[in-house]
Amino acid sequence: MPSSTTTRRRRSSSAASILQPIQTNIKGTPSPTRSPKKSNQQSRRRSDSSESGHRPRRKVSFANPISSTSSISNSTSTTKSASSKLSVQTISLPGESQCVALLERDIFAGFPRKFATPRTQIQTQAYQIAPCRSDRDRRSAGYGMFTTRKIPRGGAILVERPVIVVSSSGLGSCAPIDQLLDSKVRSSVMRLTDVHARGDATLEGIIRTNGLEFELGSRKCVGVFLDTSRVNHSCGPNALWRWDPTSFSITLEAVRPISAGSEITIPYIDCLQPRAERRKQLKSLYQFDCYCQHCDIHWSEPNAAAKSDMNRKELREFWSRLPSFDAWCSNRKAPEDALIKLHLRGLELRAAEGLETFTYKRHIDSIAMCYGALEDAESFRCWMERARNATMEEKTEKEMGVLMTWIEDPRRFPVWGWRRSALAR
Repeated sequence: MPSSTTTRRRRSSSAASILQPIQTNIKGTPSPTRSPKKSNQQSRRRSDSSESGHRPRRKVSFANPISSTSSISNSTSTTKSASSKLSVQTISLPGESQCVALLERDIFAGFPRKFATPRTQIQTQAYQIAPCRSDRDRRSAGYGMFTTRKIPRGGAILVERPVIVVSSSGLGSCAPIDQLLDSKVRSSVMRLTDVHARGDATLEGIIRTNGLEFELGSRKCVGVFLDTSRVNHSCGPNALWRWDPTSFSITLEAVRPISAGSEITIPYIDCLQPRAERRKQLKSLYQFDCYCQHCDIHWSEPNAAAKSDMNRKELREFWSRLPSFDAWCSNRKAPEDALIKLHLRGLELRAAEGLETFTYKRHIDSIAMCYGALEDAESFRCWMERARNATMEEKTEKEMGVLMTWIEDPRRFPVWGWRRSALAR
């Protein structure tokens, strides 16, 4: 994922550090997606669209002490990888779990002595892995992840650590990993799908098919997660994941309410592409035809596919065309609710297309900031409460306390009355 978006250092900086950045004329930070893999390529493609926007990722210095109870094992494979810069090690993690990693030596050197315990703790398991079928054409769709209880918007579904992590530069040299894998873990890994196999599945093919891409330090890596690997794709996903390097784990969370018994889905690709391009890319990269409800549009709905493509095009171009917060504040000709209406339109399109991604929260944050600039206390509190609820899983206790301070006393909001002040000058 690219580094976080730059915002202007004005009075709004303290608000933007807790809310999503309001300078929407600057591209946001792409969200992690499943890394498409090709059998004969070591590089993997990811979405360049700002739509798949995740919140800005905090830079982590692994040199800083992190409290936990687990340390990195000193056991290193005696088999040298193809690259002299790569090393294979077993990483011991909290909960007696382990991860076999093929990484550059400087990444291992930068790891902390202890990894943090994941901040999100799930008391009752919210999912099960079960066989599934396509509701549209009844053809077998292998396994999937299904909820066992209702999950609210923003609710955590699972927290999981990888069993394998490979540097992007080491994808062609996965053989040493096999020597360190626990036999039970290896058995589970080898049951995952390998879309590149021409016969029996291979470890490299499984990693390329199921790996999720994230960064360690500044290096691109791919991780295999046993349960998350069972989550299927949808062009209108109901869940997304985020990587936390401090705890060496991902959190899968719902982007809208999910009813009990429903299948959990994530995006494998940039879902703002036109329907035909999405289906073509999924077929090329993962060898399946997409029959999600956003691709398998019924013939009885005239122009439904074209309308969906237009909606997604509008969302793809939304942030680049949106006036900046500062410009709206100082523009006498712009109606007071002009920026608010644009963000409400964005929320409407996202609901229609099933794209309540992490960027969905950015619309809510922006609307709250607009009402703050207008000194509309009632509407500000309403939308700030929505912003608070939408980000509860990812904000620190200190950040949540700041949000509550603003809700209780809107006048303490850093951009309170900005538009009226700007127009009065």
